[in-house]
Amino acid sequence: MASLSKDKGKTGVTRRVLFKAADGSRKAIHLGDVTAKQANTILAHVDQLERCLIDGSAPPTQTAAWLAEIGDGLRAKFAWHGLVSTKVDAKVLTLGELITAFKSRPGWQSNKPRTRDNKERAFAFALTHFGDDRPINAITAAAAGDFYAWLRLPKASSGAGQGAATANLIASCVFTLFNFALDAELLARNPFKALPRAARKGNNANVGVADSLTVIAAMQGSEEKLLFALARWGGLRTPSEPKGLRWCDVDRERERILIHSPKTERHEGRETRWIPIFPELRPLIQARFDDAEPGEDYVLPSMRFAITTAATRILRAALRRAGVEPWPRLWHSLRATRQSELTERFPAHVVAGWLGNSVAVANKHYLMTTDDHFAAAARIT
Repeated sequence: MASLSKDKGKTGVTRRVLFKAADGSRKAIHLGDVTAKQANTILAHVDQLERCLIDGSAPPTQTAAWLAEIGDGLRAKFAWHGLVSTKVDAKVLTLGELITAFKSRPGWQSNKPRTRDNKERAFAFALTHFGDDRPINAITAAAAGDFYAWLRLPKASSGAGQGAATANLIASCVFTLFNFALDAELLARNPFKALPRAARKGNNANVGVADSLTVIAAMQGSEEKLLFALARWGGLRTPSEPKGLRWCDVDRERERILIHSPKTERHEGRETRWIPIFPELRPLIQARFDDAEPGEDYVLPSMRFAITTAATRILRAALRRAGVEPWPRLWHSLRATRQSELTERFPAHVVAGWLGNSVAVANKHYLMTTDDHFAAAARIT
């Protein structure tokens, strides 16, 4: 088997790979000043090539693809020692083949249906732009930049006409796809690395108490009112978390509610979390309890099997009845408003625990500067 050796010299540490040639002699390939990670990657492929010398087989797909990506200098060293021919005809996956390989992994099936849908949609945009038969090593960083520009370009100008948030999500999904190629050692670099991928900060709206009370008054029935309140004053992810809420999860004695989170359930220790029964929630929980049928298990039974968009339709209808202008990111803004409010009164890590995220995520995507902050600052003496 091939092995790795380190040499210390006047210019620092250099590395070399030792292997057995076809005639049985020991050979060394000097790598020069490379990182330990780079050296270990080279070692793994030299080990595969050494085995191919012994049994006469062709290099595995991953090694062949890696050979197609390495520089001429390293390839020349391999050819000098007989590990490869001077010209390497390597099988390079096309974009379509890479997507098929990515979706054949067990990890693909463990994704939530909505996550798979988002990735499928992103891959469809990539296939439309690049083509199914485009070799993945032919997609450069410049080509990736053109892809993002095409996503943002209006449809009237032959672009995809996507907003910034959607374009970032698509770029993030395609980046993940090419990171898989990187991890599988099918590529030496990810051309999508420099694209904007983060969710945009600052596109939440602070939903004040007055508007919140106006909207909840326009909600019809105790279920709709509690649905809104759980998002606005409980900070729940809506609709996924309220629809699974059972009466057995409502602990009135200890004044707290057990929340089951479909989004984070695959992460150990984050399947559930507790939130307090905040004062704003207490009368609405009681009203819903009074309206519940005997033996009813779920707190919001009409939401149990409702489609994902049902909650948004309910909220939009209430906004129309209340005469309140819809705010951006309807449900997420309610959750962000509550996290911002609570962080003013409680330690950030406590609030993050209640809402099921982290302080870092809250700072990046939830916490907002409000008019109240400016008003308070203006009164400082």
